[in-house]
Amino acid sequence: MDDKRQTLFFAEEDRGIWSLSLEKQSGNTTQPQLLAAVDNKILAADIEGLSLYLTGDSGYLIASNQGNDSNAAFSRDGKDFIGQFRVALNMQAGIDGSSETDGLEVTSAYLGPDYPEGLLVIQDGRNRLPSATQNFKLVGWDSVRKSLDHNAIAK
Repeated sequence: MDDKRQTLFFAEEDRGIWSLSLEKQSGNTTQPQLLAAVDNKILAADIEGLSLYLTGDSGYLIASNQGNDSNAAFSRDGKDFIGQFRVALNMQAGIDGSSETDGLEVTSAYLGPDYPEGLLVIQDGRNRLPSATQNFKLVGWDSVRKSLDHNAIAK
C-alpha cells in the first residue's frame, strides 16, 4: 500500500501485479489495473510477495518470484520494470541463496551502520546452509541498489 499516493498493490500468483487507486474510488467504479503480467521472463508464475521501498517521492515496488527464485524491481507506481535480482549463495559466510520465497518486506529506514540505506528481508522456503525447512535472508539495500544499477547498465 502506498499511503501517500492512495494506491493498493496486490499480486495474483499466476496472473501478475495489480494496482487499485483508492483515491479515485467513488461508488466502486474504479477497477484494478494489471501493471505487469506473468510472462516467465520478468515475472514467473507464483508471485508471492510485494513491498514498497520508499524514499521521498520516489522508490521501488519489489516483487518476489517464487517460480524462478528471483525478485523483480519496478518503479514506485509499478509501471516500469527496473531490474531483477537474486539472493545468491555466499560460501564464505556460510549462507545459501533464497529459494521458494513466500514473501518479503523492505524498508528505507536507517537501521544502523550495517543497513544505512535500509533492509530487505526475504523468506527462504528451502534452507540448505544449515539444512532446515526455512529461514529469513537479511539484505542491505545498498546491495540491492548495486545489483539494480548493474542490471540497468546491462539491459
